[in-house]
Amino acid sequence: MKLLLAQGASASQAAQQVLRGPVAVVEAPGFGPSPFDQRASAFSLALFSYDEAEAQRSIDQLLMEFDAETIMRSLFLPALREIGQLWERGLLSIAQEHFASNLIRQRLGGLARGWEDGIGPRAILACPPDEEHDIPLMMLGIALGNRGWRVTYLGARTPAADLVGAVENITPAIVVIAAADAGRLADMRTALHKITEVARVAIAGAGASQSLAEACGAEWLVGDPVSAADEIMAP
Repeated sequence: MKLLLAQGASASQAAQQVLRGPVAVVEAPGFGPSPFDQRASAFSLALFSYDEAEAQRSIDQLLMEFDAETIMRSLFLPALREIGQLWERGLLSIAQEHFASNLIRQRLGGLARGWEDGIGPRAILACPPDEEHDIPLMMLGIALGNRGWRVTYLGARTPAADLVGAVENITPAIVVIAAADAGRLADMRTALHKITEVARVAIAGAGASQSLAEACGAEWLVGDPVSAADEIMAP
């Protein structure tokens, strides 16, 4: 399917052609795709084809062999990156992007069950107002929950005043604000300065940077959500 996309086919045309029959692929002897890669490819194809049953089946098969953090790092994040790139190139429709994102968010919701049940420190996770890309933040919450943290998840489009109020009521060990857009994080500077007076604060996502973190008195979490969870726990 990726080869067909590179040749100029749309995602729907590529998916239809692959589904119609076998596609010849030249592989170096002994260097074919791994079982994980095969299932990941089937997952991507199912997302592009609106095939929820096949996408769910691919996830279920991988979860029988790999832990949730491997699935997040090696299946969901690459799929989301690919979806974003294809959408920017006009090879995916908004409907396809929404279908894929909502399916991944649904599965993450299942993995997130119990992230309030830990006995460790509490974290508040939120996105700025107008920021809707909260899937990596959900992954961070799952990774923290796996490490015994208690997660209070506020999610996408959290008003600054409401975030400040939640922090004052809960007094968490850390507050993480994530955004794909740097401007939305920059607009939160006043609120971030308030929060830093009562809690440890970190910013994350494509919109975060070292310079912005320093300007807000916050930490900058670098890398994927699982690595960010380890960074939060580091002394």
